[in-house]
Amino acid sequence: MSKIALLDADCLHKFYLRGILTWLASFRAYKPRWSEEILDETIQSIVRRFPSEHPKLEVQIKVMTARFPDAEIVGYQHLVGTLGCADPEDEHVLAAAIVGKVDQLVTFNLKDFPKNTYARFGIELIHPDDFLLEICLRDSDSFLSATAHWISSYQRPSLDVTSLARIMTQIGCARFADFMLAENSAIELMMATLGSADKPNP
Repeated sequence: MSKIALLDADCLHKFYLRGILTWLASFRAYKPRWSEEILDETIQSIVRRFPSEHPKLEVQIKVMTARFPDAEIVGYQHLVGTLGCADPEDEHVLAAAIVGKVDQLVTFNLKDFPKNTYARFGIELIHPDDFLLEICLRDSDSFLSATAHWISSYQRPSLDVTSLARIMTQIGCARFADFMLAENSAIELMMATLGSADKPNP
């Protein structure tokens, strides 16, 4: 049974990480969840650095939300301000995770969420690198299919396993990158079997 995972904005605003997370969800390796507030944070974070990306990013987010119509969590605002997060800006994230009854909260921010709160609701706080590696080990078929489609989706410029592994290491997912490199041959074999009609665009 697929786990339900809330994706924090600090994962979604990283272009390549958002890509593999989306592909893995497309292959049902897990069930993604987010809130409108998390998506707004994602857009604002990217636009602050790259203002010209705003129109393209809004289209990408719309496509992503359309692909996963059950992913948005609502009705959590009553919990905001009651959860004891070190950073008040994190309250809405934990509140959404609680109301959404997720299994995991995927975030780079492991220090500001109070363990006595999220653990009480059965939520596991997990770094994206650990989350990705867990999927690789639990569901190798989905990992291979998703990774092959993910890499094949980059056309201009085209990318390969080695280049994407390097990028994933740079953004803090080194163990997942190492796993990709170890499975390089299997991923390339899967990519070779993909026809142009078998490349959905999440």
